[in-house]
Amino acid sequence: MIYAIAIAVCLLDVNFHECDQVSARAWIVPPDQAASLSGCMMTGMQYAASSGIVTQGSYAKVFCRAGGAAGRLERAT
Repeated sequence: MIYAIAIAVCLLDVNFHECDQVSARAWIVPPDQAASLSGCMMTGMQYAASSGIVTQGSYAKVFCRAGGAAGRLERAT
């Protein structure tokens, strides 16, 4: 199964359980996909760490959705 990856970057004052598409200061959908759930989480965290999107006072939360490109996670409007 292929997993689509999305990364929410939230400020530290946002509760982890409330960090989502709406409360994130940034919502990134990397071009990478993963073949497993654990691979999705690792790829998402590696992307967040290497991209510089997480700055002091914020944290990354990775979301994974089964289905790959057909199930891409997009930012809610």
